[in-house]
Amino acid sequence: NNTGSYAWIRVLPFTSLEFMAFHGFGYFFACWAYSRYMKSREPKQLGKLARVHNFSMSVFSLVLAFAAIVVGYQEGFFDSHDAFHCHPPKKTGLAIIFYIFYLSKLWEMVDTFLLISAKKPVIWLHQVHHASTLSVVGVVFYGSAGNEYLPLVENLIVHFFMYAYYYNPRKFTSFRIIMTSLQIFQFIHVLGYCFWHWFLR
Repeated sequence: NNTGSYAWIRVLPFTSLEFMAFHGFGYFFACWAYSRYMKSREPKQLGKLARVHNFSMSVFSLVLAFAAIVVGYQEGFFDSHDAFHCHPPKKTGLAIIFYIFYLSKLWEMVDTFLLISAKKPVIWLHQVHHASTLSVVGVVFYGSAGNEYLPLVENLIVHFFMYAYYYNPRKFTSFRIIMTSLQIFQFIHVLGYCFWHWFLR
């Protein structure tokens, strides 16, 4: 059962179900309010800030992915097919990594406000994604799935490449199609993986 593995995390900041629910509504309201504020104003020149953000997110994703793989190996996730796919963390190392990963979903919201600041279009799918990912990740702290390890590592690896691309998109224009393909693959694969895991249960 997964619940016990994360029970101590549920007392840490920002992990309550109430916060997760508030986050989604609060994010949508903040997007609406800031878009209204920027409507009659000139675009903000935040190129340097955007580059720092994208570079930091890329490095963070790579470091956390590496840590997740190393700690996962140390905690026995690679010992068998069953251990890899069907069990939650038995020790605190990977649970801490998952909590840091959860908090990073708050950091990722900066993406949206950089776009609004530059008066670039923010598509509905982008907003839904950022409004929901915190809850999708955080619900693990209250469930008993045991299949969160692969999506964790996969998402971090994709984000490493994604934010590296956005750090300097003009330099990596040929990488855009590959990046989009990676994101689509991740979405389909993780969704399919979760359905497969649910079917096995």
